[in-house]
Amino acid sequence: MADIPQTAFINSSDNILKNDQWRNIELSSYEDCLKSKLVVAKDFKIIETESNKISGNRLVQKSGNKTVVVNPPFSPIAWNDIDSFYELPFTRLPHPKYKKRGQIPAYEMIKFSVNIHRGCFGGAAFVLSLLTRENI
Repeated sequence: MADIPQTAFINSSDNILKNDQWRNIELSSYEDCLKSKLVVAKDFKIIETESNKISGNRLVQKSGNKTVVVNPPFSPIAWNDIDSFYELPFTRLPHPKYKKRGQIPAYEMIKFSVNIHRGCFGGAAFVLSLLTRENI
C-alpha cells in the first residue's frame, strides 16, 4: 500500500519505502505544529500546493517515533473517462438507510441542483437551480 497514489499510512520504522517517481517533502513535525500556528500555516500552504498539482510529491510528517506518509494524488482523469461517469445509472437519491430519519436538510437543498462544472478550489461542484418539484 505504500506505493498507491492518494493513500496515507503510518510508517513505524525510520526507513520510508523509496519510490523513484515521487520526491519526499518533509513537513514540520506534529509536535512543532502544536507549538506554532505559523508552522501550521507554512505546512498548510505546502499541502494545498501539492494536492493541486498535476504531478505532486509525497508528504511526510514525523509524529513521535512514527512518520505519517501521504502519497501524491492520482494523475488527472481524461475528459472522456469523466464524461462516462455521468452516464452511470446513479439513482441520485439518498442512501436507503436514511429513510427512517425523515427529511435530510442537505439533500433538500441540492436535490434539484444542476452541475455547471466539475469542482473548483472552493470545493463546490454544483449550483442550486431555481426549479421546484412543481416546475418540473
